[in-house]
Amino acid sequence: TDVTPSDPADTAAPFRLKYRISIPNFLDWSSKESQLRIPLPNIGMPPGDPELEADDDPIELGSPTDVHTRLRLTLPAQYAARAPVSMGLKRDYAEYRSQYKVEGQTVLAERTLRFLQREVAAARARDYVNFSRAVDSDEAQTVRVTSTVAGTPAIPETAKADELFQAAGAALRNGNYQLAAELLDRVVMLDPKHKRAWLMLGSARATLHKHDSAVEAFRKQVELNPYDEFAYTGMGGVFLQQQKYPEAVEAFRKQLEVKPLDALAQSQLGLALHRMGKYEEAVHELEKAAVLDSKSATLQVNLGRAYLKLNQPEQALRAFDKAVELQPSTTTFNNVAYELSLANTHLDRAQQYAESAVAATAARLRNVSLSRLTLEDLQHVSSMAAYWDTLGWVFFQKGDLDRAEKFVEASWLLDFHGEVGDHLAQIYEKRGQTDKAARQYALAQVATRPVPETRESLAALLKKDPDAFVKEMKAAEHLSMLRTVKLRSLLKESASAALSYARTRAERLNLEPNFYETLDVHVHVPAGATPKDGPSAGITMATALISALTGIPVRKDVAMTGEITLRGKVLPIGGLKEKAIAALRARMHKVIIPRANKKDLAEIPTYVKRRLKFVLVDNMDEVLAEALVKSPFKPTPKGKGRPPKERLTTPAPRQLV
Repeated sequence: TDVTPSDPADTAAPFRLKYRISIPNFLDWSSKESQLRIPLPNIGMPPGDPELEADDDPIELGSPTDVHTRLRLTLPAQYAARAPVSMGLKRDYAEYRSQYKVEGQTVLAERTLRFLQREVAAARARDYVNFSRAVDSDEAQTVRVTSTVAGTPAIPETAKADELFQAAGAALRNGNYQLAAELLDRVVMLDPKHKRAWLMLGSARATLHKHDSAVEAFRKQVELNPYDEFAYTGMGGVFLQQQKYPEAVEAFRKQLEVKPLDALAQSQLGLALHRMGKYEEAVHELEKAAVLDSKSATLQVNLGRAYLKLNQPEQALRAFDKAVELQPSTTTFNNVAYELSLANTHLDRAQQYAESAVAATAARLRNVSLSRLTLEDLQHVSSMAAYWDTLGWVFFQKGDLDRAEKFVEASWLLDFHGEVGDHLAQIYEKRGQTDKAARQYALAQVATRPVPETRESLAALLKKDPDAFVKEMKAAEHLSMLRTVKLRSLLKESASAALSYARTRAERLNLEPNFYETLDVHVHVPAGATPKDGPSAGITMATALISALTGIPVRKDVAMTGEITLRGKVLPIGGLKEKAIAALRARMHKVIIPRANKKDLAEIPTYVKRRLKFVLVDNMDEVLAEALVKSPFKPTPKGKGRPPKERLTTPAPRQLV
């Protein structure tokens, strides 16, 4: 608002544009700390190629120009800010400087770029590219904003449905899907006919992999508005994740009845048909989607994949080349290379793309350190596993089994993905290593997301070996061993303390007082190559034990860490930052920690705290209230007050392993 331009006809003076910007929910209220991009327009540098030769054409900068941007950002009273680092660069062809400071509740930012020459010689292309990257890096700096209000921000219980809906939208925009789902649950309880809440709730649940409840929410939205523009697309997307392809096709077709030119629904319909093996229909739908959305690289990859299934490699290659042109990223390179390798066509091109993806990702990870680890770093590690598998499979199709095994085995050991395990087994089988191949097929069958062909390959290799099932079970045990570590003395002490706590709470947990005399309690952590020790698993073992004894499940989205005493007191642990990052990577949404570790929350990266809810506890009773799907304790009789403290029984358990 309040846009005020200077007179464009006054060419003797600089052209100025002044405006006011107000953005609702700009701050993440659900977090104590936010990282904010400065809302200034990016100046933008003319592109440059670092590989230019000295006799190539120069890089054109245009007429000498000064660009100056300035910002006054006023924050609410309850927030404090820390300014980014100012910087300055000077070359004979351009000069850039920035200045950032904080005055009370106001953030002041200034950036100036001056082009001093019309062009940069090709021989100096690398210097120019480095200059451009420095400018881009400065423009990407953030302001760190911290809430000065004591305690964790919270929405009051008296909040109205629309207030909760707005808060849920802010949580979604900041990636806090668990909080968004909880707020939207409150919205639909207060207002079951809210116009948009069911749709947003379905999206949040789908992101949290709560597929059935997500579909239920989308169906509720359709009941309220049969012509909703997004509900059927959301529903179809969930069905795709569940591999319920006929249901997905039906949902996307209904979406296209509601919105005939919906490019996303058209594309997803083609993808669902492809996965059903209906390749001609898939090509027909994907070609229509490509007309509706001519800028989607993913769509072109899917179209190329369908062409390959119809044995049309040249058309597929044109689609793949289009995808690379639209989005020359490591993901696109890898996807194209993998599809070409599966079809055993254009393998030299596939190798180029796969090697580019591996090299670029390796460069990004080269300077990563555990002390500054980010979620993006972890995603690059996961991507590297996929890229190694792709490159290995290209070599397999080219007959280079040595290099194929090198890359595919590395991918398998990094991620234990079922399809990668199947590839490694095929390599062993190709080498004539039948026993090794059979064992690897069995491992792949029990790994993450196995492919259907694995079981068929194993059965064919073993020729209906009556011991095939036994081999598979042994493989499951071996894979578990690869993924776990050894149990040492402190962990055994934690297990013993967990059992003692259960015994002291037997009456309140509605357990037989002498359950430990009639039951053998085994706490089993499979052995592995790396020893593991420490008391941090105490509350986890106690929770697992109480869950097993009471039959009350543990919530699937909760992680926990903390030492436990014989009487159930929760003591502090070390390494909270690393454990929190691991919980986020495991897609947890809540982490239970000792209250004494509250001070360590300051060391946890902001992106982790945005996506995880940390619950501080003092004792195991509080842990169980948060970790189990319902309370394991018997209700306290009315008029009785708090139950008397129970004395610790002393007999040791019959067996604890």
